[in-house]
Amino acid sequence: MNRIYTYIFLIFFGVGFSQNQKYKNAADEIISQIEQIEKGYGYNIKLPNSIACLTGIYPKKYDGTYVGIVYFPTSEELKIWKNFVNENHLKIKYKNISEANLDSDIFEQREILYEYEQGKFKSNFCK
Repeated sequence: MNRIYTYIFLIFFGVGFSQNQKYKNAADEIISQIEQIEKGYGYNIKLPNSIACLTGIYPKKYDGTYVGIVYFPTSEELKIWKNFVNENHLKIKYKNISEANLDSDIFEQREILYEYEQGKFKSNFCK
């Protein structure tokens, strides 16, 4: 009987854990986002901007539109971003931000931070 409970526990724990761990860490998420840009479709137009803000590496080709500056990275610039993220993966992390929605329920949002100096962080959102 204890064995059955153990199996049930492991199944529920495994399912819950796998759903909460879509990305192992923030660097994995950024690499996934860069790969979306490489494919050329299915990404938010502001995604290259957030990666540029985080890394401080800005593509040369950009356009000033009604939504602000939009970057269009080349394949070489995408490789530079990937190399940067891989080399600095220990300095890139999540910061949880709690916000209240209209029903006063609290939900979690994440911001990705890069520690460019000891104790100093850049956000993936340009300020």
